[in-house]
Amino acid sequence: MNISIAAKFALTISAIGMLASTALGWYSYSSTREVLQSEIRHKLEAVRENKGKDVLEDLRDNLNRAAVFSAEPEATEALALLMAHARAGGVSRDGSFDVTSAEYERIFRKIMPPILSRMAITRSLRDIFLVSADNGQVMFSIARGRDLGTNLRAGPYRSSALARTWERVIATGRPYLADFSLYEPAGMACLFVGAPVFDEQQRVSAVVIEQFSSERLTEILQQEAGFGASGEVFLIGEDKLIRTKLRNLPD
Repeated sequence: MNISIAAKFALTISAIGMLASTALGWYSYSSTREVLQSEIRHKLEAVRENKGKDVLEDLRDNLNRAAVFSAEPEATEALALLMAHARAGGVSRDGSFDVTSAEYERIFRKIMPPILSRMAITRSLRDIFLVSADNGQVMFSIARGRDLGTNLRAGPYRSSALARTWERVIATGRPYLADFSLYEPAGMACLFVGAPVFDEQQRVSAVVIEQFSSERLTEILQQEAGFGASGEVFLIGEDKLIRTKLRNLPD
């Protein structure tokens, strides 16, 4: 069948028009996709920056609160009683601290209420330790776990984040924060914040160490993230391990 030149020309023009429409449609789709991807990327970066600031602010607050508490009468008076107990024979041959005698129980009951009141106002704070500067003896713990009375210099938890926090505070005389890691006595990953307690000669006589769970940081990250029910915001450490809980996964 013969097709006239005019018809061929019309078909050619139609084909070019269809190709142009297709190309324009693809360009519009591609441009729209790139715009949407750019918007999503910028939103994610903004959330990351804002949540990062919130997390850092909370960690700084924990450091500051530990430093303030280490200088308050509750900490210094408790330390004086515990050190007197140590001098009166409260240290065992293996370097552990006596936490089983009636005298220790009397001291514990006396210093417990004011320190316990601190836990009530600090979310995700799981325990407060008082550790001697000289030998690293865990002289006080609200939770009274397996770590109470042990020696952080030579005892079973000498390689723990609790011991590392004590060592750094003793070495520097400054507050220190140890990243989340599995702490065996607690059976979970914990963060530790330590601060020095100074005597009258401004020597470090003990270390106040506070133990935190990930609950508070999880709450900060998940609050008003704007990702709906299925979105997740979580904290990852330098070792690429997740530090906070995920909403949509079981514990």
